[in-house]
Amino acid sequence: MLRETEQPGDREAAARNVRARIAFQHMVAASIAGAAISGTVAFIASIAASIVGAGFGLASLVEISIRTLIYAFVAFLIAFGSSVVVGAPLFLALDEAKVRKGWPWFVAAPAIGYAAYVLISGRVMIEATAVLQYMVPGLLIACLFVRRMQPLWRAAEREVVPSLH
Repeated sequence: MLRETEQPGDREAAARNVRARIAFQHMVAASIAGAAISGTVAFIASIAASIVGAGFGLASLVEISIRTLIYAFVAFLIAFGSSVVVGAPLFLALDEAKVRKGWPWFVAAPAIGYAAYVLISGRVMIEATAVLQYMVPGLLIACLFVRRMQPLWRAAEREVVPSLH
């Protein structure tokens, strides 16, 4: 029920603000989980490559551990920065247009990964390892975010804003 001083647009703006804050929290949670999963996969792949290469030892374990921790941290920083710079404004624009689908996030993720690759490496041509290092974690994070947002999008589709009359 609307208060006397409240306008219908105020309620919609407040609801949009709450949805944006919740979405940003889900972006950060997906960034943390995606970076952790990406770091774990990189760690396991590096350990396996070291064992196959017959160069596995304590020194290689320490080196692999440090490299994958740095990789996971950089993946999180890229994802968090992307959430602030791209994710929040994208969510607001999509929410305003009532587009509550996963495809915009799956399009944005590889583009952000490519931009991060170019900024970090200075190379424009992409290599196969760069796809794994920069684009796949972004797609994983997008999947996690969309999965977390789907129940909220369904609820927003059912939401009916009461009229003044």
